Amino acid sequence: VYQNPGSYTVSLTMNGEHTVTRENYILVGVQPAPVIALTPETDTVSGHAGMAQFQVRNTGNGEVNYRASVLQGGAWLGISSGMQGALTAEGAPVTVTFSVNLTGAARTAQVLVEAPYAVSRVYTLVQNPLVPATFSGVVRDADTEMGIPFARVYRNPGNSVVCDESGVYFFSNVEPGDYQLYASGTGYAPASIWRPADP
Repeated sequence: VYQNPGSYTVSLTMNGEHTVTRENYILVGVQPAPVIALTPETDTVSGHAGMAQFQVRNTGNGEVNYRASVLQGGAWLGISSGMQGALTAEGAPVTVTFSVNLTGAARTAQVLVEAPYAVSRVYTLVQNPLVPATFSGVVRDADTEMGIPFARVYRNPGNSVVCDESGVYFFSNVEPGDYQLYASGTGYAPASIWRPADP
């Protein structure tokens, strides 16, 4: 029996071990009229893996709990913090994490935010594709500075390519990162150099 108006938190314990708690679950003499506001409502991010964050606020009356869930994009996007909590005027952050986008096309995710007595709102995240990197160079004779024709360049990790007649090598469709390159040619000692792939 609740003697006074207000919102009350309740807990249910099973077998003396497992407890589930719901904050502000019982409302007595309270007529909440919450309004969910999301800031921002839409984000656009790069193709790299990372995090994005939006704010959930109550611009209406009363205090209830909200819950955020992935509506679209669950294969590559998840909620890392702020999945649920009190819907207040002060607001609460919701953080989503997303994987690298190597699909070659932009992709869209949506997070649904719900609360009792309130109209649900949707946060939309658009992730651009990650454009594969390319890099090139020239394998040269250390004495003459002339390009070594048809030398082979090995990329670790990765594949190998053969230089053209001027000693120029070219790698394409490379994920951003650092790579060790090994060059070899007939009559030459092998050499290596670190080379980053441009984002």
